[in-house]
Amino acid sequence: MEHDSESENPHGNLFGTDRLHAVFREHRENAPDEILTAVFKRVTAFRGSKAQADDMTMVIIKVCSPF
Repeated sequence: MEHDSESENPHGNLFGTDRLHAVFREHRENAPDEILTAVFKRVTAFRGSKAQADDMTMVIIKVCSPF
């Protein structure tokens, strides 16, 4: 299974869950569609000239109040 944290750049480095979590933290106040756009842009920029190996599918579930 490939997910966005497994996207590789031209040097063979993985995007990784740390980078993915950083995008979520940076955009936690944003609307879900804005978070999706931010993740897509960040992964695309990270990948650079390397072709996308698979499709990108994400679902954002935003918790509005603590339990």
